[in-house]
Amino acid sequence: AAFSVSLLYAFGTLAWPYSGTFFSEPLSLLFALASFLLLVRDDPVLGTGSGIGAGGLFLAGVLIGISFTAHITAALFCPFWLAYGWHSRLVREGGVVSSFRFALWLVLGMAVMGLVLGGYNYLRFGELFETGRTVDQAARFRFGYYRWLPLGTGLYGLLASPGKGVFIYCPAVLLGLVTYRSLLRRRSPLLLILAGCALFRLLFLSSVSDWSGGFCLGPRLLLLIIPFLLLPAVVWV
Repeated sequence: AAFSVSLLYAFGTLAWPYSGTFFSEPLSLLFALASFLLLVRDDPVLGTGSGIGAGGLFLAGVLIGISFTAHITAALFCPFWLAYGWHSRLVREGGVVSSFRFALWLVLGMAVMGLVLGGYNYLRFGELFETGRTVDQAARFRFGYYRWLPLGTGLYGLLASPGKGVFIYCPAVLLGLVTYRSLLRRRSPLLLILAGCALFRLLFLSSVSDWSGGFCLGPRLLLLIIPFLLLPAVVWV
């Protein structure tokens, strides 16, 4: 099942074309998937044994932190990774206080990499939250960075437009969407968390002026969520 859906991911999405570009999505996605793998191992239903413990949760936080140092939009994963890690620990520990205590290790891992990124930004640009895109105001205006737009334009563009539509350039996600009941029956909290993560990313990116991702093939800024949309198909197969 994993191998067949991996083939689908390679040839039915933009994963393969982007693996040979200078864009940072493949690198960011590598660490996001590694972090997610640790959280799945801590899942009381999908994982094994007693889970990964505090050290494993800290490492999961560090890995997702490395992911957003490679591509800043990977930070959109953080609240949903935290929700998943906390829920898994709540079921495993059976207590709200102890589950929060374990979840704090995940937050700490994220915070460490957030401080690394902030420190780097400060040393290079003089501001903690400056990523380099707004240093040159002329370039910011030219490329349309960080302006809010009506939701409709970006939403249509990312979903169905001939230049950037995800269903056109990553048709494999359709299988993941139509097989969602398989994961719903197996692990409904995980499905809800992934669905919320995908919807939040889509709505956020649809609202910003650079939703198109610039000169690139298809919906570049949605690539980080694509493999997670295929997980229901693994269970279905």
